[in-house]
Amino acid sequence: MLNAETYVTKEKGIGGTIRNRYEDFYVEEIPIENLLPAGEGPNVWIWIEKLGRTTLDVLMDISRDLHISRKRMGFAGMKDKKAITKQWICISNMDSKEQFEEVKALDGEIYNTKFLKVIRGQKKTSYGST
Repeated sequence: MLNAETYVTKEKGIGGTIRNRYEDFYVEEIPIENLLPAGEGPNVWIWIEKLGRTTLDVLMDISRDLHISRKRMGFAGMKDKKAITKQWICISNMDSKEQFEEVKALDGEIYNTKFLKVIRGQKKTSYGST
């Protein structure tokens, strides 16, 4: 951590530490309301919570398990690996009921990742959009 040895007082301190565990840091994406999915459309949006994983790690696992290209998946931005993070990801052109159910069935199957919500949307998400 930058400047970890700098103190505000002349005393040395009590020896505390910061961010020893992933659970010590929490990041939640704050989406723009009019960009959120409304429940209809050809795209599947997933509100995920991940622990100790990069966004790309999760996307690669999902694309592998669904046998689709990673390029069909969008996200608003990279979130910290060494944290608990929540963010939206979007899979484009998953318009059949079977495809939607396949996505939902992945909940609990992706390492250190929970699907908090799976919903259809008209729009796609992309880097910097939420």
